[in-house]
Amino acid sequence: MPDCHQAAEAAATLMAFDPATEDYDDLRPALPVEAALCLSAAATTALGGGFVRLAEPMSFLVDYDEALCVLSGQLTLRRGREAIVVPAGRAALIQAGGEVLYEPDGQVTFFFVRHPRQ
Repeated sequence: MPDCHQAAEAAATLMAFDPATEDYDDLRPALPVEAALCLSAAATTALGGGFVRLAEPMSFLVDYDEALCVLSGQLTLRRGREAIVVPAGRAALIQAGGEVLYEPDGQVTFFFVRHPRQ
């Protein structure tokens, strides 16, 4: 299975990614997150995204549409008075517009796709 870099080099129209074998960038201390931005690195579509490992709450201004699927752990998403809990095996949609707080319950790994790619 190709990793992010192999997929970008291959410029294939079909790609598979494995969260266990991707190269994660540790974005701490700037952000409390490790990320493998596979879709963004492949740059074959207008989509961006990849895998995220998160153990601390993190807030983002979400000015793009985002879909995510929790692979392990549990994630609470908060925007204003709204909150949803997304356990492993479930997915969520975040519409563009406003600050979103990502609150992991312990360590969480999720896959996300956003449009447009940034």
